[in-house]
Amino acid sequence: MRPDEDPGWGPALAAAAYAIVPFAGPVIAKRRKEAQTGLLVLRTIFVSLVAAPPLFVVAFSFVCPWDGGDEGAGPWVVGTVGLICIAANLWLMRRDVRVPPDLSTASLASQYRTRMLIGVGIADLPVLISIAATFAIQNSLWLIVLGAALTLAALGVVAPSRTNIARDQGRLREQGSALDLTRALNAMPPRGGRPETSAS
Repeated sequence: MRPDEDPGWGPALAAAAYAIVPFAGPVIAKRRKEAQTGLLVLRTIFVSLVAAPPLFVVAFSFVCPWDGGDEGAGPWVVGTVGLICIAANLWLMRRDVRVPPDLSTASLASQYRTRMLIGVGIADLPVLISIAATFAIQNSLWLIVLGAALTLAALGVVAPSRTNIARDQGRLREQGSALDLTRALNAMPPRGGRPETSAS
């Protein structure tokens, strides 16, 4: 695979499936042996994080009824927090990547990963608050489902998708940078020494 080629989501889904279902078979095992790129690792981590909210719903379905009664202000709190988190992630993704004169491909990839992980932290708030509200107010599984749905929506905003990467690449071009974001994300993190610096 070329350094500037997007590997897509298939290998990341396969790697995540192998982690969840280790007996999935030799096809997935073969995928894991293929060359790992930074973008593939990033997407594998993201897929694992996306799997968490539905798993919360499955886990709590064994201890919470679907509708336990009067949830009070719980749904309004969860809904408000969820919408704020989605808006916050939209604002976060609209922020341009900083392009100083000495920006390296490693620094560019680090900026992107940091921004994505901040977005993931923001996105997790609705489902966590819904779990807390469920046990503090009333046991109702649908409140956790609401929180999980809002968390997934907020996660979708910061996903390392081709669309998001292409948008950021366009912003880099507008700032006069010759760096390729896909190539930067594909590059494996340096294991020591100073990373190579590319001119912008």
